[in-house]
Amino acid sequence: MYVSGQLITEVADGIGWLIFDNQEKRNAIGRAMLAEFSSALAAFADDDAVRVVVLRGAGERAFTAGADISELGDQPIKVSGSNYDEGFGVRELREFPKPIIAMIHGFCMGGGVVMAMGADMRIGSDDSVYCIPVARLGVCYPIAAIDRLNQLVGPAHASDLLFTARHVDAAEAARIGLINRVVPKADLDSHVRALAKQIAGNAPLTVRASKVAVGEVARARSERDEAMWTDTMNACMGSDDFIEGRRAFMEKRPPVFRGR
Repeated sequence: MYVSGQLITEVADGIGWLIFDNQEKRNAIGRAMLAEFSSALAAFADDDAVRVVVLRGAGERAFTAGADISELGDQPIKVSGSNYDEGFGVRELREFPKPIIAMIHGFCMGGGVVMAMGADMRIGSDDSVYCIPVARLGVCYPIAAIDRLNQLVGPAHASDLLFTARHVDAAEAARIGLINRVVPKADLDSHVRALAKQIAGNAPLTVRASKVAVGEVARARSERDEAMWTDTMNACMGSDDFIEGRRAFMEKRPPVFRGR
């Protein structure tokens, strides 16, 4: 385990754990935490022992309550369109080459929802609560974040969440597609660990290629990087793992993948 400021990281069984630890503020995300977050993801990307990453909040109260509002100050903000991405580390999550699971319990608010949407999968406990409170704060999210929300829940539900700023329980969040599934709070940790281990045991190059493919098909056809996808597919199909997968299938044994 490694602790850096308000972020805890650890690696076990092929899983990299990235834990937000600002419990006095329901794990609110400040600038310092975001800087640590980017560094932690970069370290996980370079670590061959990490095949999947899980994001979670420390303690029992929250995944994260979103941005640390105390850092915003009390003056109007001028936004530059040239560097206005999703924020909350989502660009780093999108560009991260390995699968990411958001393990959500308690409050998941504002920027916490945006960060969770940057993960590939979202598993919520039955006590989790979701809210995008921009309409009560007088702020606005980047268009990229709204685009991702639309992809997950559709424009009608996105409008509902953004216009009303209401709280949504776990059952509704799953029904509208904001999260993948709901599990009992007592089972959340074991469920996510089992899911992450299942992913970690699969062929890493295939899983990475699948992540690339999901991201590319979400783009307009004219914006897709066909050359990059061809390179990604060739890396997978020309790998030792491709040979190992076929041999293991024929020999009726579990495959041992090495990511090369």
